[in-house]
Amino acid sequence: MCFENLKGINLTTKDEISYLINKGGTLHTQANQALAAGVHSNEASIIGDLLVKEFIPHGYKRIVRKVGTIGQKTARENIKTQWHEAGKRFLSECESKVKQMSLNTKNLTISGNSHRLVQKFNRLRKIRNPISFFDTILAVIQELQNLDLIWNKDIPQELANRKEIAEVEKRERAGLRSISRDITRIARTVDSFNKLSISDQLKHYPSVQKSILGALDRLQTDAPDAERHCITSCRAAIESLCIKVGKEKDWKNSLNNIFSSDTDRKQVKGVWNYLSGKGAHGGHNPTKKEAEYCLQSTIATLNFIINRGKT
Repeated sequence: MCFENLKGINLTTKDEISYLINKGGTLHTQANQALAAGVHSNEASIIGDLLVKEFIPHGYKRIVRKVGTIGQKTARENIKTQWHEAGKRFLSECESKVKQMSLNTKNLTISGNSHRLVQKFNRLRKIRNPISFFDTILAVIQELQNLDLIWNKDIPQELANRKEIAEVEKRERAGLRSISRDITRIARTVDSFNKLSISDQLKHYPSVQKSILGALDRLQTDAPDAERHCITSCRAAIESLCIKVGKEKDWKNSLNNIFSSDTDRKQVKGVWNYLSGKGAHGGHNPTKKEAEYCLQSTIATLNFIINRGKT
């Protein structure tokens, strides 16, 4: 992507960080080339030696060579100074951009947390070597690239969206408790991270066991869309168990064979509908907390089906 042609376009924080990484990498290369050219000028050294041999009296040759070495060192120091100044200007640009960003944390506030991000650049303050300077600043920017960042100007809208999502979730859970009263009561006692216990409960239903353990594994990773995949696996587990126990190809028809009570059937369908609203069918990006609740409710539903008729 050519960022130089994007002036006036609102970039995402990731695009802005990528631009800084690309620019920093270019400056790093140019600084390396400039220093290499200043230090390793072989032709100048050869010509200097010839001049010394041909035209400088024998007693003065050592002095002239020393003056030449001093001149070379001075040139090198000048190049270092110039590129260190260029590095400091780039640092100011980076800090200016990062001051407009915050880490999109669970406890995000209107004021954001930009100061914590900018503090990451403090490690550059005492570095004088331009190459080390660019190495370090690139390391800091690349560290920022892996974070979930948000523009400070977008924080109010983000917090408003979170509040709306929380209110919708609260209503949906209330509706689920109303329809699936027994299942939600069981769900409160489920330890959805006790893998051995869950696996043992589902040992007679291998396909269901595989879906649930897969859902649990996804929830324990930071993979993209892990929460949605977890919920999809939960819904598939309910369908698979109904088909296995009810002995029909359609899971809803199987559910009729499992429960004679319409109330009990509605409890299972209530959980399935809740999962559908959170997963691939819902058009919603579920949070980890929502996915955990879905997994807990699913395990409770599976127990409800397996233990049907027991008191």
